[in-house]
Amino acid sequence: MGADVTVVRDFYEARYGRLVVQLAGMTGSRELAEEALQEAFVRALDRPAAFARLDNPEAWLRTVALNYCRSRWRRMALWRRTQPRLVVRPPDAVELSETQTVVLAALAQLPMALRQVAALHYLSDLSVEQVSHALDLPSGTVKARLVRARDALRPLLSALVESEASHD
Repeated sequence: MGADVTVVRDFYEARYGRLVVQLAGMTGSRELAEEALQEAFVRALDRPAAFARLDNPEAWLRTVALNYCRSRWRRMALWRRTQPRLVVRPPDAVELSETQTVVLAALAQLPMALRQVAALHYLSDLSVEQVSHALDLPSGTVKARLVRARDALRPLLSALVESEASHD
């Protein structure tokens, strides 16, 4: 551990409690104060040499923590204003067929990289080139992932195909 990191750690041990109390008084929430102060210390650890050279590290930490709180409050205010518009459900809820439910469950078992290309190609009917553009991947990578996704989906979906065949 470098000397500068030690300065941050020592300051944390010496002043954390004092700063939490100050910030809790300013924000009205101990939880928010602790979260903001932890964020401030993380930023101090990003540049420990600069932190060690500060004339008033306590004021710097308090300012960083308060700026974090202000940003959080702005985001929460925006969320409160927009959230009612985001959660309005269409009058007819989307009903999934049994087949769609099984396919989605099988896709959920794939690794994210395979799931993304398979969903875009098969569910959104995008071409390999369109998937390549959407995910910023070379088309060869998309093709390889589609092959691996099909190979992984085959055993997961075979039961579905068999059950549909027996119903006919």
